[in-house]
Amino acid sequence: MKLTFRYPVYPTKTQETTLFKWLDHLCDLQNSARHDRKVAWETEGERVSRNDQQRKLKVVRLGEYSSSGVRT
Repeated sequence: MKLTFRYPVYPTKTQETTLFKWLDHLCDLQNSARHDRKVAWETEGERVSRNDQQRKLKVVRLGEYSSSGVRT
C-alpha cells in the first residue's frame, strides 16, 4: 500500500517569486542539458552521459562562486 502525504503551502509573495525563479532556472537547465545531448548525438554520433553533464555543471558552477563561497 502506498501512502501519499500532501502538505499545503502558502508562500508569501517574495517566496512565491523566488520559487518561480527557481522553477524557471531548473527548466532552462534541463532543456539546455537535453539540447547538449541531442546536438552531440546529431553532430558527432556520441552519447553524453548524465555523469559527464554533472561534471561539466560543477565546473561551470565553481566559476559562479568566489573563494569565500559567495556567489558573484
